[in-house]
Amino acid sequence: MTRDEHGVTVIAALLAVLLMGAMGAGLAYFTASNQQTRVQQVTRDQAYYSNVAGMEFALGQILTGGSGSASFTRKFAGETFTVTRAGGTMTIQSGKLNAVSSHSINDPFDASVCLVVNTGAVALSAPYTQLTGITLSRDASCTQAVVINSMTGTSWTPDNGENLTGIQIASNPVEFSGSEEGGGTFDFGANDYTIDDGNQHNLTYLQWDTSVFNHNFQLVFNYTYGTSTYSKSVTVNMQSMANCFTWTTTSAVMTYTTNAWRDLTGTTVSNSCTTDINLTNMTVTWGPSNNLTNVQMNGGAEEFTGSAGSGTQIAAANTITASSSQTVNYLRFDGEMLGQNHTVIYTFSDGSTKSYDLNVFNSSQNNCLTINTGSAAISGNDVTGVTVQNTCAADVGITGVTLTWSGGPTLFTGISINDIRGSANVYSGSFASGVLLDFETVNSVASGNYYTDGSGAKNVNYLRFNSSPAGVSLTLTFTMSDGTAKVVTFTPNSQANCMTVQMLATILGNGNVQIQGITLTNTCAYQITWAQTQNTWTGTRNMTRIRVSGNDIWTGSVASGTLVNNNDVVFNASQTVTVDYFRWSGGMTNQQVYFSYIMGDGSTVSSAEFTEKYCLVPNTAGANISGNDLQGVTVQNQCTARSITWDRTTLTCVPSAPTVNTTQIVVNGTTIYNNVTGVACGTQINNTDYAIPASTTRTINRFRFNGAITGRAFTIAFRMLDVSTDTTPSFSPP
Repeated sequence: MTRDEHGVTVIAALLAVLLMGAMGAGLAYFTASNQQTRVQQVTRDQAYYSNVAGMEFALGQILTGGSGSASFTRKFAGETFTVTRAGGTMTIQSGKLNAVSSHSINDPFDASVCLVVNTGAVALSAPYTQLTGITLSRDASCTQAVVINSMTGTSWTPDNGENLTGIQIASNPVEFSGSEEGGGTFDFGANDYTIDDGNQHNLTYLQWDTSVFNHNFQLVFNYTYGTSTYSKSVTVNMQSMANCFTWTTTSAVMTYTTNAWRDLTGTTVSNSCTTDINLTNMTVTWGPSNNLTNVQMNGGAEEFTGSAGSGTQIAAANTITASSSQTVNYLRFDGEMLGQNHTVIYTFSDGSTKSYDLNVFNSSQNNCLTINTGSAAISGNDVTGVTVQNTCAADVGITGVTLTWSGGPTLFTGISINDIRGSANVYSGSFASGVLLDFETVNSVASGNYYTDGSGAKNVNYLRFNSSPAGVSLTLTFTMSDGTAKVVTFTPNSQANCMTVQMLATILGNGNVQIQGITLTNTCAYQITWAQTQNTWTGTRNMTRIRVSGNDIWTGSVASGTLVNNNDVVFNASQTVTVDYFRWSGGMTNQQVYFSYIMGDGSTVSSAEFTEKYCLVPNTAGANISGNDLQGVTVQNQCTARSITWDRTTLTCVPSAPTVNTTQIVVNGTTIYNNVTGVACGTQINNTDYAIPASTTRTINRFRFNGAITGRAFTIAFRMLDVSTDTTPSFSPP
């Protein structure tokens, strides 16, 4: 190795040593720096966890112990944290060496709830200058003392310039004594009041210099808790007792007691306030001269027993507890009170009063009463089927009835009528037409009839006379309890008006000795009775039997026109009954028979007839004139079971001059009369018998005349084979 090479090697070695040293130093520095960072991280973590522990500890202290401390410091395992509370925020700070952790949250403890003010028993008693009954206490969540130092800001409405002159809590020296208007400074000075227990502390009074009756108060209590100051406001509504009181009368009703409507019932009284109210007096005003004798509320001892006239104040002491109701069992009077309304004034222990007008009865009762005579009917000497109903929202009373009529019976003898009591009330006597039957004097029981709103229709069971009022027009007048009158005029529906007779299917049978196939129908909504029969007929045969629905209702042998008392046939409402037959002792071919059914009320269904004309229906609506011919008339046999025969015709012409004769009659293409000379108008024509089958219509093609007939009016008489005749009304064909 040369000297030059040796020098290069030395230099390279030195450089390597220097490089190794630098690397070692760098490694040593890195190791030391990382260690320091690690230590710093640990201290920061310790500071954080100390902060969390401090926060949890503080929350525990506050939530379970009610701590009101503004700040405190604690150590956990040598680590210190500090809790600071201000402005509703709780800040927890902790540190380890030079690491610091700080965290803020909303303070969960609200010291504004620490003072509890209870006004449930607040009272303002005469002479209404002291407010009492308020209690103060500390909330259970709070553990430090509550120190009340003023009531500054307290106010009241209406503010009429009254001054608050004194405040005392418990037996403490008077907290405030002075004279301040509402909203003024009511500072307790040296007499701050401390509550440091769980007891109730009476606010002995708030005193004013004059009455604060019927005022509302805003009471402000200023206090300290720990190092902070708070205010507590409460509203006290000291309404008068009258303002708390309600008399509910929507279900008010008169009750029948001791033979009269003398008890006012169905009402309640209530207290809407949170303190008791004391009723001391009542003043009841009404119309008649009766006296108030008893008042009972809530089912206990009567609040009043005695005798007081209308408008007299009575003692009626009764306490209505806070937020409660009581039933007014009755206001009882010593006489009939039907139709009377009341004014009641309630007076209370604080001097307040409350007045009510109780209008149980309508002021125009005649406008409320509906009399329904649509089903009025005769039953013997009675009129039945009448109803009465109150259609108003207030009540009505009926105190009497007057019936006016002409003809028929001579006396009205009584009425049976229902009201809200349910049973029939009967009033009897003897009253001529137009004479009042007074319910309150006619019987020993002096009482009218009572109808509440919504009580529904009530039956007039009967209006009774001394003989049947069939066919008589009646004027019925009810006298109302307010002196008004309700009047209705009607004619009771006789049973005969309910009976319809159907003979379209009637025929002769059993060798022509029976007329059968008649049906009778009751068209009314109540029962009727067929009690007697009086038939008339041509010929000398006797009637021997009447059978209805398979049963003989009469047998015998009577001549035409004889009244027979058959067994009663009762028809229920809307019932139809078949008359199997009326039987005679001989054939009834071409005989005219007229039937009369006498009903149970004496009325008669007359002239139901077994004749051919009963079946014939002429129709002139389409009649017209063509040249000398009268055309377009039709005839119908409406009977469904027998044929009829037309055998004679009479045409009448108006005017009769100039004279014209009828020369030809053609029916359905068949000539039944033809004569060149003819017969004059008004002369009966003996035409060829023309049979019209059951349920058939025939057209008369023409009545021909020997001269002009324009401008004349005609009637046509069709005589049937049984000599019954059906004549058209007069008609003037175009």
